[in-house]
Amino acid sequence: MIKRVQIYLIVFIISSVSFVLAEDNYQIVQVLSDKQIIKSGDNLVVFVEYNVSNGNKMLTGIGFRLHYNSKNFELLSIDDCFSYGKMSDEPLIINEEEIINENPDDGDQNTDKCIVMGWSS
Repeated sequence: MIKRVQIYLIVFIISSVSFVLAEDNYQIVQVLSDKQIIKSGDNLVVFVEYNVSNGNKMLTGIGFRLHYNSKNFELLSIDDCFSYGKMSDEPLIINEEEIINENPDDGDQNTDKCIVMGWSS
């Protein structure tokens, strides 16, 4: 049985002042779930959060890919994309053949689909 997945993409930028050396600056993309255990047929909501290590609110954007196995999950919707700013386009769903041809490989042979997202301020 396929698990149903809704993905909510949320951008959080923390407004804290930090003094970090330039080489310690990094962007953080976290994938979180509303459940830790799911059964076949259950709905699962996945949240994707974005932050930066130094609190820099002046970054202009980010792009990322979320790989998944469509034999285990059925994507129902992508909602509530980003608290502010804009997406470059609608989220792009890439199937296995396109993954092979375009080579956005995550190193996992079990993933056959990929959601490509882009955001800019």
